[in-house]
Amino acid sequence: MQSSARRNLLITVLLVLLSASPAIAQEDLRFAFGHTGVGSNYKYVRSDSMYSRESGYGFEPGANIWCVQEKSGLERPGYCTSDKPFYFSVALPEGNYQVRITFGGLDTESITTVKAELRRLMLERVVTAPGKFATETFAVNIRRPTIAGGGEVKLKDREKTTEAWAWDDKLTLEFNNSRPSISAIEIERADKLPTIYLLGDSTVCDQPSEPYSSWGQMLTRFFKPDVVVANNAESGESLRSSLGARRCAHTGLANSRQPSLC
Repeated sequence: MQSSARRNLLITVLLVLLSASPAIAQEDLRFAFGHTGVGSNYKYVRSDSMYSRESGYGFEPGANIWCVQEKSGLERPGYCTSDKPFYFSVALPEGNYQVRITFGGLDTESITTVKAELRRLMLERVVTAPGKFATETFAVNIRRPTIAGGGEVKLKDREKTTEAWAWDDKLTLEFNNSRPSISAIEIERADKLPTIYLLGDSTVCDQPSEPYSSWGQMLTRFFKPDVVVANNAESGESLRSSLGARRCAHTGLANSRQPSLC
């Protein structure tokens, strides 16, 4: 194999390090779906709670969502569901987060798969029987193109349009599978989690639409919630061009004392 071909194959960087980013002062966020009376530390989510900059959270348009409200409190929780995939977004600063989700409903079996941002697989087939609820946790990285100290990551046009959820100012969660049902979501800042940074091409990046996917996009599914995967890969990029576009300089690694290629 020619050396140039080998270089083209070597387009992925996995760098594990302890995050040294300063914590951003922010209370943990808690969302109660379809039910009230859970305390002032929860935000109540109804079927018509659509995302806006003013509210900072809500469903994305496009799905027929209905919510079931039960008795007050968490003893008999409410939930929101749909017969199609649906999306819920929360405005958050760039960084790492642990997300804890309670799944389930009272009248039917629920099977839920969760993807984050641009279809990164987080949880696969969480099954709950009628009247039963289950809680699962995962870690997710969200990012901005702005680089501390000046400048921006050089994004491609498609990253500003069809792939915008990968670089915007919010965390977006996708719920799909057979009757996905969500009862509660809790989000906690997690700056000190070890982070795996990925660079690469279309075999690594977050593919925006079905039926396409990459191993980098699916990698998140195989880690426990105390490890974060930050996928900064993009279709058509090599290691050299990724570094030239400063695709991970926004993370602050370039100014870190940790060893880094970014």
